Amino acid sequence: MNTYIITFYSHFSALSLQRALAVDGIAVTLMPVPRVLSSSCGTCARLAAESFTDYAHDGIERVYLLNEETYQLIYES
Repeated sequence: MNTYIITFYSHFSALSLQRALAVDGIAVTLMPVPRVLSSSCGTCARLAAESFTDYAHDGIERVYLLNEETYQLIYES
């Protein structure tokens, strides 16, 4: 299982992704963006999943794969 950090262009986009995934029973934690990452809205989502490609959503700015304590950029819009 991988851990992903997802940044957004707006807080509304973060809430929309959280609600959409909750319908499928997938837990998403919204939290402040870590200082080492930058974001337009300041809110990010933390998600544990095998792959992120199944969860593409409008409003996503970047997706990072969390490897121990480092962030690997895997998607940028």
